[in-house]
Amino acid sequence: IGSYNTIYATGNVDIGNNCALAEHVTIITLNHNYQSDTMVPFDNYSIAQDVFIGDNVWIGMKSIILAGCRIEEGAIVAAGSVVCKSVPSCAIVVGNPAKIIGWRDKEKYKEIIKNNPYKETMDWKLIHKEGYKDYLK
Repeated sequence: IGSYNTIYATGNVDIGNNCALAEHVTIITLNHNYQSDTMVPFDNYSIAQDVFIGDNVWIGMKSIILAGCRIEEGAIVAAGSVVCKSVPSCAIVVGNPAKIIGWRDKEKYKEIIKNNPYKETMDWKLIHKEGYKDYLK
């Protein structure tokens, strides 16, 4: 979990194993009651809704996860996204509101999880822009 994250956990927040939450991620489990019969813009009631984040999820910097959302296993939330509805397994979402723009290779994902579900430590390597294509071969 990166620096400067904020979790408003009035409702439950369930974060799975091996997740990566970058810096400045906000998780909100509370909504105002904007459908009041007596007051606007909202009344004095709050609605708590749980947030679920599955295993192996990557949430990019400055993303916001709103109340009631589920981000299923292996999904990727791009930096700056606002998740206001649930994200399916292995989906890649981006934007405000977050929309699916692609998918992880599910067969490759399953194979990696089967052979090495959670690596204890990561051996970080810096790949310069000019050389990244050679690395991916």
